[in-house]
Amino acid sequence: MLFRSYQQKLQLIYVRSQLGLSRGRNIALQYATGDIIAFPDDDCWYYADTLNRIHNFFLNQPSYAGLVVSINDATCSKVEEWKKPDLHREMGRYDLLDKAPSITIFLRRQVVREVGEFDEALGVGSGTIFLSAEETDYLIRAVSGGWKLAYAPTIKVGHPRFPEGEQGIVKIGNYAVGTGYVLRKQSYPW
Repeated sequence: MLFRSYQQKLQLIYVRSQLGLSRGRNIALQYATGDIIAFPDDDCWYYADTLNRIHNFFLNQPSYAGLVVSINDATCSKVEEWKKPDLHREMGRYDLLDKAPSITIFLRRQVVREVGEFDEALGVGSGTIFLSAEETDYLIRAVSGGWKLAYAPTIKVGHPRFPEGEQGIVKIGNYAVGTGYVLRKQSYPW
């Protein structure tokens, strides 16, 4: 088992939860002990400098409670990017709507403690039609609580490209329902 091969190198805890991405994250957060909390996917990867650059950001920017980085695909072409050349900038409520997928989020532990649990009605496996936007809802709650989040487009996390064609259209449709729910829940205007 892959888990056992890393037990000598890392402190790993194996826990199970009921079905649902948000439920699993809520269980995992009960065990998290690090100063910085991340939410990687099973199909994302960190580049050789990703974690070091994130560590340095938090050391040098103590006023920020969280960091959102950019996504690249396996060919290192941009999957998404704001056209801002600066090292980082503060994110507001509207920036969070499409620029903060979970794999790009890194939060100080005190933010996670204050924001609390993910909404278990959101996300894959929730048993609802809201198959996305659990991380968007979470970050909106953080920003609404007064926490400052930064976006750093020069720090990257890798992830496969979004599917194209009919499969991509179905996925976008499923995600849109969750996003719509969060827009209403968080009182965004039309």
